Amino acid sequence: MTTANKVSSPDLINRVIELRNKMLKAVPVRYYPPAAEHFSFAALSSVLCPRLETEFHKAVKTTHPVIYVIGNEGAYLEKKGKERWKNFLNDWGVTGKAEIHYLLLSPQPTVLPIIKALLDTAGAKGKLTFYKRPASISHLPVAVKESLERWETHHFLISKNPKALWVEGNHPAGSPNAYDCAFFNSDACEGSPDWDIYHNTVKTVWPYLQKIDPSELA
Repeated sequence: MTTANKVSSPDLINRVIELRNKMLKAVPVRYYPPAAEHFSFAALSSVLCPRLETEFHKAVKTTHPVIYVIGNEGAYLEKKGKERWKNFLNDWGVTGKAEIHYLLLSPQPTVLPIIKALLDTAGAKGKLTFYKRPASISHLPVAVKESLERWETHHFLISKNPKALWVEGNHPAGSPNAYDCAFFNSDACEGSPDWDIYHNTVKTVWPYLQKIDPSELA
C-alpha cells in the first residue's frame, strides 16, 4: 500500500513530467540519414577534427573553407592533452587558410586569455572571429531567441567550400563528451536537407551576434 501511494503521488508524477519535459527540450529527437556517421557520444577534438581536416585537405587547393561553430563554455580550448581543437583553430583560422566564425554562448573566464592569444596571433592576416550573444535576448525575434536558448546544449559546426556538418544533439555544460552526435561529409551533405536547415539558421541568427574584440579581453 505504501509503495502504491508513493507511485501515484501527484507530486511525484508532476516531478517526473517536469523532468521529462526538460529532457525533451534539451535533447532534440534526431534522425540522422544513413550517409552520416552517428556517434552515441563523442569528443570534438578526437572525433570531429580528423574528419574535418580530411575534408578540407581534399578541397583546400581549389576552395576556401568558411566555418561557423556554436559552443557554450569553450572548455575544449583549455583541456590539457586535448589541444587538437585549439590547434585546428590555429592551423586554419589564425593562418587565414579558412574563415572561422566561432560563437561561445557562456565562455568560461579561464578561456578568455586563450581566445585573446588566438586573436592577437591571427592579427590582420588571420580569419578567426569570436562572437558572443547580446547581454539581453528578450528583445530579439522569437526564432533568434529560441535558437540561442537551444544552442546552450545543442551545438554544431557547419562549413561550406567544402560542405560539412557536425551536430551534437546534447552537450551538457561541464561534460567532456557530447551525446547523439553525427558527422556529415561533403557527400552526405549533398544528399540530406540537414546542411541547408543549419545553414539557414546560422544566416538568421548571426546578424544579431556581437563580435568579441581582443581589447575587451585585456
